[in-house]
Amino acid sequence: MGLTQEVAHYVAKTSYRDIPSEVIRAARGFVLDGLGVSLAGLTEEGSRIVLNHVRQMGGKEESTVLGTGFKVPAPKAALINGVSGHAMDYDDTQLSTSKEAVYGLLTHPTTPVLHAALPMGEKEKISGEEFLLAYILGVEVECRIADAINPHHYQSGFHSTATMADSVRRWRWEKSCGSKKRR
Repeated sequence: MGLTQEVAHYVAKTSYRDIPSEVIRAARGFVLDGLGVSLAGLTEEGSRIVLNHVRQMGGKEESTVLGTGFKVPAPKAALINGVSGHAMDYDDTQLSTSKEAVYGLLTHPTTPVLHAALPMGEKEKISGEEFLLAYILGVEVECRIADAINPHHYQSGFHSTATMADSVRRWRWEKSCGSKKRR
């Protein structure tokens, strides 16, 4: 079984009953914090630009754009709510489980997971338990991936996505120049 299959198997076989009560309590707090950060972020100019774009695009009313009172297709709700959630950069961070990651901060786990699970959960009309399970498993997988990508990346001042982009730029530069050294 490959790594992707193992992760999919883990997610598929885990039930709400498997999650410790202290994790459920913590997840509820993180979700509430994520919603608050997203509502605050909706006031930022970048969020308003994306919101106006989403409004102009229209589409089937499936999921709520937080703080607005209107619905858009689920992927568009995920987009605007996610943009708002990270607009002020106050969303939570993950502590590393790796001893090598001295600073420990790897990613902002709640915003991407919350704003993928929330609109899809609303569209599919899932229960609160199903939503919390999706959120918890999404955060777990996201954090494990961030740690696996580069447990040392935060020492250089980069988040996972920035580190990945830097690696791609370096790879492209090396490929075009035929050199292993970076100038």
